[in-house]
Amino acid sequence: MKQGAAKLYEKRGRWYLALAITVQVTACVGTKVAGIDLGLRNLAVVNCEGKTLFFSGAHATYVRRHYNSLRRRMGRAKALKAIRNMKVKEARWIRNLDHQISRQIVNWC
Repeated sequence: MKQGAAKLYEKRGRWYLALAITVQVTACVGTKVAGIDLGLRNLAVVNCEGKTLFFSGAHATYVRRHYNSLRRRMGRAKALKAIRNMKVKEARWIRNLDHQISRQIVNWC
């Protein structure tokens, strides 16, 4: 690791130090190249060396629509704590789905 120039500056009452460093990186051993297109109808479309894999977004759309209707119902009932808890649960569900898709892409290519 090699240290380069450093700059100390203030922005909106806070002090920052910008430090440039150079790090040696080992070359990648893999030779496969994958192209990934993210969207709403298909959450991901992967093309890896001529083969294509689709991940449908239909179930994610259903879950988002379901939680949206639940939030609307709970809003009419003035259950604000329930709305906050549902938002966290929906976000966790979507984040887990994204993680599952990314693992399938890595294992597939």
